[in-house]
Amino acid sequence: MELIPIHSSELTIGKPLPYDLLDQKQKLLLGHGHIIKSIEELNALLKRTPIFRRKKPFLGQEKSTSDQNQQIIFNDMQLKIGDKLHIKQTNLIKSASYSNKSNYSIVTLIGYLQDKSVITSMPQSLPNYGQPLIEDDQVSVRFFSGESIFSFNSFVDKVIKLPFIYLHLAFPHTISSQTIRQSKRIKTEIGTKINDDSIDAIITNISVTGAELRTSINLGQPGSEIQMDFTVEVHGQNIPLQIQAIVRSVNVEVKKDHSAIHDLSAMYFGIEFIKLDQKQVFTLQSFIHQQLVDHPDQVT
Repeated sequence: MELIPIHSSELTIGKPLPYDLLDQKQKLLLGHGHIIKSIEELNALLKRTPIFRRKKPFLGQEKSTSDQNQQIIFNDMQLKIGDKLHIKQTNLIKSASYSNKSNYSIVTLIGYLQDKSVITSMPQSLPNYGQPLIEDDQVSVRFFSGESIFSFNSFVDKVIKLPFIYLHLAFPHTISSQTIRQSKRIKTEIGTKINDDSIDAIITNISVTGAELRTSINLGQPGSEIQMDFTVEVHGQNIPLQIQAIVRSVNVEVKKDHSAIHDLSAMYFGIEFIKLDQKQVFTLQSFIHQQLVDHPDQVT
């Protein structure tokens, strides 16, 4: 792949990099979105000259930027105090073992000062490193509104320890928005108990508004109400859910076994969630968001 030399005038302090920076052996020096915070960091980078970027972005990146992502301003996210944000450390040295899997932790928005700072709680732990963030750490932040995924890069400007520990993040000026259909479903194989553990079923796909269940037991006709008890894993934590739902559709799949003595059947039920509280909605949103990031091929 052809590389284009980078001149020092193209590198700006305080703004996310628009492309990956590479050495002449195509080894990654700084990733797309990294923020060069200080003149000292910039000088340290320039000592590693020559520095290059790729002539063209990866096809997947090019499509994602042009077809799905939009650039917005901070107020477009309509963040409210108490909203949950997903944060991930992106320092190159600390993320040497980083994989493509999601490694986000959840923090709470405490407040913000326009063009100055975003204030959040400190994550209890970071999946990659098992320790809190420190000043100057580079971070990637995401917010899932239920309809859109907003993302931006920042760095930890200050860690405050009294009267409790919290973070000041550098105010973002470049924010991406990707619209997610509320009805988007994720393929799953999650076991669930139906109606107080009396029936076992498998959740074959799920969205924020409903799911499809596979079972050999009749759950009722369309309009019947059921109760589901299942667990989803969100950022390494198993979260139990007890959800009320209504059967909306029924389909029966019939297959003959090899002996041809009797038929084997599976029943598929389309169900709609009802009476969801705020915590249940947030848990489902977080789970689906994580699956969208981790397993985009599982979207139906």
